[in-house]
Parts: sequence; structure tokens; C-alpha cells
Amino acid sequence: MAASSLVGVLSDPYYLGRLGWTLALAAGSTVLTLVLGVPAAVVFDRYDFPGKRLLNIILTLPFVVPLVVAATAILALLGPGGALGLNWPLGPGLMLAANTFYNYALVVRLTGAFLRGFGPRLEEAARSLGSNPWRVFWRVTLPTARPGVLAAAALVFLYCFTSLSVPLILGGGRYNTLEAEIYQLIAYRFRLTEAGSLALMQLLVTLAAVLVYVSAQRRSTSGLDFVEWRRPPRRGGLVWLTVNALIALALTATPLAALLLRSLHVGGQWSLANYARAFAPPTGLFQVSVAAALVNTVGFAALTLAVAVPLGVALAVAVWSSRSLAMDALTLLPLGVSSVTIGAGLIIAYPALRASSAILIGAYVLAATPFVARAALPTLRSIPRSQLEAARMLGSSPGQLFWRVTWPLLRPAVAAGAALAFASVAGEFSSTLVLARPEWTTLTLLVYDYLGRPGGLGAAEALSVILLTFTGACFWLLDRGGGRFG
Repeated sequence: MAASSLVGVLSDPYYLGRLGWTLALAAGSTVLTLVLGVPAAVVFDRYDFPGKRLLNIILTLPFVVPLVVAATAILALLGPGGALGLNWPLGPGLMLAANTFYNYALVVRLTGAFLRGFGPRLEEAARSLGSNPWRVFWRVTLPTARPGVLAAAALVFLYCFTSLSVPLILGGGRYNTLEAEIYQLIAYRFRLTEAGSLALMQLLVTLAAVLVYVSAQRRSTSGLDFVEWRRPPRRGGLVWLTVNALIALALTATPLAALLLRSLHVGGQWSLANYARAFAPPTGLFQVSVAAALVNTVGFAALTLAVAVPLGVALAVAVWSSRSLAMDALTLLPLGVSSVTIGAGLIIAYPALRASSAILIGAYVLAATPFVARAALPTLRSIPRSQLEAARMLGSSPGQLFWRVTWPLLRPAVAAGAALAFASVAGEFSSTLVLARPEWTTLTLLVYDYLGRPGGLGAAEALSVILLTFTGACFWLLDRGGGRFG
């Protein structure tokens, strides 16, 4: 890339405006998600209450919702002709709502996982000294949870800053982010030099977010015992719990419920017409049936996991063994690099593979491996090294040590990471849009195709429900062990 091109992009008011808007949207989405999610993480972790298991299941849904589905769900709830009748126009409001919907559960789960790392002693000591619950939250709980909150904030910022589905579907063409600009420069204008300059700008910002996340995550897993302590809510705690439960349901369940209802409601009547249209003989840009798209989605995801799971485990073990901050950051960096740029870079680097599905699998592996590695790392770091040393002293070889000691402890976390990786691949949109040939069309591309057709919103909503059901079922089957994303 020529230095003059980078200087030209950096001095172009339009591109600087796109950078400013992308930063503002990501920062605003992060702040709003933290304001809503951190209090919920505290009360959901600290209190036992009826329906908690069901609420946890509902909170898991955003983890398996592809961003294309999330954007479509927000459109069905708040957009023109939406279920609530608010008729928000395409633009910042819908984009902010989609980012908050998608990342709310991430903040709740990451912060809650950190809060389980210390017992009730500090909070109980503050109460015994006369502090009310609000003062305990601000002076004790929140400062103690700061590393976990900072890690969640960095990850949310990362996802919002690099999202393509949200600006393409909800931006209306006027509110492009850097990722959307990169895609349009590559796909429609063939201006690779300018696209590369924008990708470099994006990479510098996301690299800073990655370093913040890794640093915070290391502090958040240092010396934690993961103590389970919960109590029934009393008085003010019950009010706070009810408020946060209602917010959680409104943010996670309402958009998906609106999506389902809109997919079944046509012309003021209940009907399966949207599903019939979705399953009609293929037309449009992607000449592939729903069944063929589903087969493509499953096949690509399965092939990706076959490579990403062992690669992710090996990467996690290498980071754990080396204790290197740089290598730790590298495990997360693929999530912060533009998927559009990765797709274009693979085409340039391996032109002979352009007609091969291997290039698409390669892009998926880059996106999926960090989920496996980051899920495995907290478990590896929680294994006492004295236990491993004892096994070595008893004559265990490195292979025996891994399979008989490390792997049994690591397996639940790897299963959780594989579930996240599968869901991310099944809903992957950006690199698929750049790399996929028509016969490789996945469900996410079909949803996007219908959204771009006149009168295709209903079929897109029906396909989104199908995609949500599929990814949710696969996630549930894979995620049997729990684990944490670290």
C-alpha cells in the first residue's frame, strides 16, 4: 500500500467523518450496554429467584443470534411498520438498538462470571459497617468488578466497531461505518488501495481494544476462586431484581418475539405465506433453495470446527505455557480485523483458491478459532501448576499429562467454545458476502438477499426465524459443559 494513499485517506474529510461516526456508534453502544448490563449481572449473580433458569436461557439467545437476524429482529420491532408501531427510520436509533440487543447478554455473562470469582466477605463487611445496598454497589461491588467490566466493554466495542450487518441493513446507506465503506470499496468500486488504508485505520483502533481486553481479562482471572453464593432477594433487592429482569426480557426476548410474530402475520391475518415465499423456487441474486443453503451452512460450519477446535486448543495451551501478553492478544486479533478485509486478502494471497471452497473455510477458521482459544484459557489458568508438577514427578509424559490431567478439565470449556464458534460460523455474514459463489450461498446471505428485494421483508423474517432456530438448536446440543469466554 502506498504511503500517499494512506495519507490521502487520512486527510479526506469524508473518510474521517466515517471514522468519527464509527467510533461514536461503537462508544455509544458500549456505554449504553454497560449501563443496562452491569447492574443486571450483579443482581442475577447474587440472587436466587423463581424462573432464573428460564431467564438464563433467554439471555443466552443473543449469543446464538447471527447479526443478520439481530438486525432483522430490531427492524421487525422498531422499524417502519414494526410491531410496536414506532416506525423508527433507518439510521442511528435502529443501529444503536441492534448493537445493544446483540451485546447486552455478553456484558451480563462476562461480568457475572467475574463476580463469581470472589466471595461475599467484602460486601458483607460493608453492610456490617452500615452501608446500604446502593452504597455497597458503588463503593465495593463495582470497583471490585472493574477488570471484568473493562474486559466486557472492550469486547463490546470491538464487535460494534467491526460490524457489517448492522450498517448495511439498518443504516439506510447514509450511516456507513468503516466496515461498510471497506466492503463497498472492494465489492462495487474495486478500489483496493483505499480499502486497505481504511482497513489499516480500523486495525489500529481494534488492536487497542484487543490489548485493553487482554490486559483486563488477565487481571479478571487472577487469583479467583469462583465461589457460588446466592441468596433470596429482600425489599429493595426484589425491586432492583424485578426492574433488571424486565429490562433483560425487553432487550432480548421482545425483538425475537416480534420477529416470530411478524413472520406469521401477513395482511392483518395469521398466515404461513412468508414461509411459503421463502421456500418457493429460488430467484434473485442467489439462485439457491433454503434446503441447499441450510446444507451449505451446516457443511461449512462442521468443516470449520474440525480445524478450529484442535487449532484453538493448541493456541490456548501455547498462550498458557508461554504466559506471553503478545501471544495472548494474537488469539483475539482475528475478531478485530475486518472480515471483509480478510476475505479480500485471502483472494489476493491465494488467487488459485478463488474457485475453491477452501478459501471460505479458511476465513471461517480465522473467525472461529478465537472462540475456542478464549473459552479454554480461563480453565487452563485455573489449573494449579502444583497438580501438573506432581503428575510429572510420578513419571507422566507430556502426552499423558495432557490427556489424563489437562484434557478432562478442559473438555467442558472447549465444548462451550465450539458451540460459540459454530454459532458464529453459521451466522457469519461479512466474509461470506465477499467470498461465496452463488452455489455456496448460506442462510445469512439468503436473508440479506430477501431484505434487498421489493416486498421481501416477510420472507427475510421467516428465514431469520429458521436461522435462529437452527443455530439455537446446534448451540444447545454443543454447549453441554458451560465454560467461560476469556
